[in-house]
Parts: sequence; structure tokens; C-alpha cells
Amino acid sequence: MADGVAVRVPVPAAVDRMRGLVDDVVLVDDDQIREALRAVRDTVGLILEPAAALGVAAALHHRFGPGTLATIVTGSNFSPGLLAELAELPVQTD
Repeated sequence: MADGVAVRVPVPAAVDRMRGLVDDVVLVDDDQIREALRAVRDTVGLILEPAAALGVAAALHHRFGPGTLATIVTGSNFSPGLLAELAELPVQTD
């Protein structure tokens, strides 16, 4: 679902850089990504590309220690199919 982060082999230079900057890595599944897409749509009014929803999905489904949590969100790489799928998901009001 998150095409923007789908790679066969990590770029060695990127992995080296991440080692110095990233504290933790967690996994999220497609259903958690969909939930994050819907949560951002319903609370902020933005349609994100699935790869941009990974950080939101992680924040919703994993516990992190005290401190600041940040994620980057973008919305330029989504398909018409994703828009149709999000349109079918009910808006959360609670």
C-alpha cells in the first residue's frame, strides 16, 4: 500500500545516515495505515499518501518513551483508487 517506501534493497548511504538520527523503527500493517489515513482526513482535513501516514500509524499503534515524536506528512503521491477507498470509509466524529 505504501509505494513511496517500498524498496528491494536499502540504500547503504541512507542506512548509515539513519543510524545516527533514528532512535527506533516499528512496523505497521496496511489496516493501520488506512486507519491513520482516515484519522488525518477526519481530524486535520488532509489526504495523505500512504507512505506519509506511516508515522501517524506508528504513533497510533505503538508506545514510545517520553519526549518529542515527529513525523513528516505529504500528500502528492496518492492514487484515484485510494481516494475512492477513503470516500467509502465513514468519517469518525468521536
